[in-house]
This record gives sequence, C-alpha cells and structure tokens, in this order.
Amino acid sequence: AIASRPGLLNKLIPFSDPDVGLYVVRLFRDRVPIDVVVDDLIPCYAQSLNPLFGQNRDPNEMWVAIIEKAYAKLCGSYSALAGGCESDAMTDLTGGVTFQVDTNSQAQKDIKSFWAQLKLYQEQGAFMACSCNRPGTDYYGIVPNHAYGVLSLHDVTLNNGTTVELVKVRNPWSTGKWVGSWSNSSPNHEWDSVDVAVKQSIWYDPNSDQE
Repeated sequence: AIASRPGLLNKLIPFSDPDVGLYVVRLFRDRVPIDVVVDDLIPCYAQSLNPLFGQNRDPNEMWVAIIEKAYAKLCGSYSALAGGCESDAMTDLTGGVTFQVDTNSQAQKDIKSFWAQLKLYQEQGAFMACSCNRPGTDYYGIVPNHAYGVLSLHDVTLNNGTTVELVKVRNPWSTGKWVGSWSNSSPNHEWDSVDVAVKQSIWYDPNSDQE
C-alpha cells in the first residue's frame, strides 16, 4: 500500500543521509508521532546476503527494510512484528483512524451496498487491505492470514455489455498468486471477454506476479 503512495513514503522517512547510513522514520503510537532513528545495518542471510526479513523487489531500494527496522525498534524486536492486524499496522504507519469489516457478515447480506461503500473509500483516498482467515491451505493462491494491499476497485464492462466488480490487490509475498476466476491462469479465460482499451484503462498486466 505504501509503494502506491510516494507522498506517504516521504512523510514516513522525513530525513535520510545515505552517506552515513542515518534514517529518521516517523511512526505513531496512539496516533502520536514518534521519530525513530535507525542505521542501515540490516540483518541478512550469511550465504546470499539477502535481507532476513522485509525487502524491496527492486534490489537498488531499501526503504522497506529501513521502515521495518524502525518499526521493530519501536515494538521491541523483529519477532514482535510477526502476525498482527493490518488495521493496527496502518494506524502505526499513518496515525489515521482504521476499522475492520467482516465480509462474511456484511458482504453476503448486501453486496451492492458493500461495493458502493468500498468505492467511496477509494474516492476518499483511504488505505485498504484485505486478508483471508479461511482455515487450511491457501485459497486459490491466496495465503491465509497474510495481508494484501488493495490497489484499486473497478467496474469492468464486458464485451456483452454486462459489468463485473473486480478488486486489484498487491501480492507482497515471494510465493503464491491468485489462480481463481479472472486470474491469468484461469481456465475460463475471463479476460478474453474484455476489450483491450478497457484492460489498458485499469492497467491490466497479464505478466505481473505482483497484482
């Protein structure tokens, strides 16, 4: 979610001096801003030298590891960051007010109203994330209890004139990818029923593993 908001990233790291490896990360506790100072010494695997925890997909960037180190310092350790709720993390990163919606209780009752509510949040510039607490193994590639950032919501008109509601989410994990309906590997080839211009308007990328 942060990656899609460059302005927020600048607010999260208000000061940096890469030459000396000094970074100030602005986090929040109880909506009160706290500036956390960290260096750029990141724990890595001994053999590969890849970061042990979070890392950017672009090897030339390291803001994910810097923010994570500051968050771990604020919380007491890296282990304190394991698990948790997306809403708590959003509050600590932005200082904003968050709430959760149980789709099992609301969406199944009135999907149209729920979709309209989500679209309103998108128009207002709200951060949104989602997760699946379905027991057992992954659900069509969605890993249970892992957070996915909601990038955008789209009402997509098909070639036959009907409309479907699609949610684009960011996959921050190194494994797992949606393989259900409207995935690139779906046997029903739903995307064949969408005009090229419509695909371009919603930034559809058939080769992306991140969305």
